[in-house]
Amino acid sequence: MSVEDLTAFIIECGKNRFENPKEVVQALQKAARSSYRLPKAMADAVNFAMASNIRIIRSLQEQPKSLQKAIEENLVTIPQTLTSVPESAPFSQLASFQRSETFSASIGVAC
Repeated sequence: MSVEDLTAFIIECGKNRFENPKEVVQALQKAARSSYRLPKAMADAVNFAMASNIRIIRSLQEQPKSLQKAIEENLVTIPQTLTSVPESAPFSQLASFQRSETFSASIGVAC
């Protein structure tokens, strides 16, 4: 890529936020010149670690969905919940229920 094309790209994608885009281009070119490819053995290990981290991130992103579903399924079994209140999410309903159970147990009153 030519210096002019890279400068135009930096200006366009940077939404003209860089005071001196030519200095940014020079810094990018310097970084590209000083970088090197990893040896095959290292590249495989790095790729494995990155793939593992991506799987962990995806798993963590899916957990709230499965927890939400499990909470909704469990709230169906509780006869009187706050589902009629529009702002009340199942997470807050469950937390309220747990607090009342904990409070009742701590003072020795059965619900």
